Amino acid sequence: MTTIRELARRSGVSVATVSRAFNTPEVVSQHTRQRILDLAAEIGYLPNGSARTLATTSPGSPRASRCSSPAGSR
Repeated sequence: MTTIRELARRSGVSVATVSRAFNTPEVVSQHTRQRILDLAAEIGYLPNGSARTLATTSPGSPRASRCSSPAGSR
């Protein structure tokens, strides 16, 4: 499985730029974004949905508390 780090390395950009190309494309130049998307398709990169959930879930949310509760604490 190809990681965002591998895609960034092969694209010649930072991990942050790859992330922005997928999540906030309006802040990445069209040329750079297209280069990243083309390479992503070529090497079979797909963003990790689990990582996105972890990154966007706030610590106090019910989803976060379900994931981080120690076993037997209920």
